[in-house]
Amino acid sequence: MIRIVLSIQYDGNLWHGWQKQKHKLTIQDKLEEAIKKLILIKINVICSSRTDTGVHALEQIAHFDTNIKKSKILWLYGINHFLPPTIVINWVHKFKINNIKEKNFHSRFSAISRIYQYILYNNILKSPFLYGKVGWTHKKLNINLMNNGAKYLIGLHDFSNLKSSKCQSKTSIKNIKYIKIYKYKKIIIFIINANSFLYHMVRNIIGLLINVGNGLYKPIDVYKILKKKKKYNIFTFMPYGLYLTKINYSNIWNLPKKKNINFFLNIYKFLVQ
Repeated sequence: MIRIVLSIQYDGNLWHGWQKQKHKLTIQDKLEEAIKKLILIKINVICSSRTDTGVHALEQIAHFDTNIKKSKILWLYGINHFLPPTIVINWVHKFKINNIKEKNFHSRFSAISRIYQYILYNNILKSPFLYGKVGWTHKKLNINLMNNGAKYLIGLHDFSNLKSSKCQSKTSIKNIKYIKIYKYKKIIIFIINANSFLYHMVRNIIGLLINVGNGLYKPIDVYKILKKKKKYNIFTFMPYGLYLTKINYSNIWNLPKKKNINFFLNIYKFLVQ
């Protein structure tokens, strides 16, 4: 038995998130359909981080098990041949399955951390060229205030007040390693690295920090919300600007290392000249 590992990119606008559903309009549905067309066998694909409707991925990692023998290049071109144009496999890696379960690579449980980026267009008017690829807010934002508020989220905390009521995670304790916020003209970039995330956690953080940036909340209010010292309204920000950009694993797995080139950011820089 062989474990096939995939690195996947996708535009989330046309799909209802990662996890398969009855209407079969998800990334997992389309990926499993493509693999079935290639090997004529139904399989189940497991991913590293489930993404919501409208959320994009520059590097989603997933795996499946099979007895079918093909070279990595045949898996790569074969699966891509049957995928829609908004979903692409970047690379394929193979592992032999060990008899000891803990010794096997697992796309979800072997992951050390996940990195998400949020691209926000901060301008009075929307841009028709950026629709579906970035978030948007018309109120002017203060980067320093947002960075000061973000500091309270760093580290190991209970994020139960920053998750969706539909979240099914066994624990709300998560460890955010860093949050970086910087600006290029009318574009604001949020980068968040954590061991894992709760349902809607990233979009709730973005919504919270935007309210700090526009002066509705103070940076210290982030701490109060996190520790539930006071009841605040938190809005889940739009998904369009959210990108799963990197899944970090130990070097022992020797997975292909491809530099994460922010090509989309370069395009956006061109569009906001």
